[in-house]
Amino acid sequence: MSRDPKTMRFNPVVDSGEDIIHQHSNLCFVRGLIEGTDILNVGCWTGCFESLVAGTADSITSLDIEPRALEVARTRVPDVRFVEGSVLELPFPDDSFDFVTAWALLEHIPAGTEPRALKEMARVLKPGGRLAVSTPSGRLLSKLLDPAYFLTGHRHYRVDVLTALLESARFDVERYEVWGGWVTVLDYLSFYVWKYLFHGRVPEWPMFKRAYERDSSSAGFVNLYALSTLGDPPDD
Repeated sequence: MSRDPKTMRFNPVVDSGEDIIHQHSNLCFVRGLIEGTDILNVGCWTGCFESLVAGTADSITSLDIEPRALEVARTRVPDVRFVEGSVLELPFPDDSFDFVTAWALLEHIPAGTEPRALKEMARVLKPGGRLAVSTPSGRLLSKLLDPAYFLTGHRHYRVDVLTALLESARFDVERYEVWGGWVTVLDYLSFYVWKYLFHGRVPEWPMFKRAYERDSSSAGFVNLYALSTLGDPPDD
């Protein structure tokens, strides 16, 4: 995956211990859709999503541009194929996968490269294949409560903007969900405080984790999810 270096840097202290629970909402969004499929997860980071879906899909291939994150991922889920590469030039043949997932990816690649990235995902999907993506929601409250929106220009996407991007890459949107409320916001703020001020991991609070699991996969205002199907190629 190609990332804007201003927005994503691997921190061995914090990121090596990335909590699998933060992939719970992603799993909820595609639950019942990925069984028996060949999946490509783009921007896999340290492999937390793979640890949840391993054994569910027929095969999982995962890609990231950060080699240190991939080292952690290969240790965490040794049976998954992890590949170093960029979403802007996916190192896979055409029509390779049934399902592509891209969780919290679009906001981290260089601004303006989203169409190219989505067209690459479309290229490696089989005819009729599906794409599931998540991004920060373009709702005002989601922006106001995201420190990175003000500090680094962390991008948030409105439904109409994301729809236009997906349709430009031949995707037909099946459904949208906007999930995550105040507990999800508190989790993000805690992450920023502990990572950038204390240079450590957020302490584990079991009751809070359970509340986050419920909140992050319930209707809210924080994260925008989209499920799309690859449409027919244009007529020659």
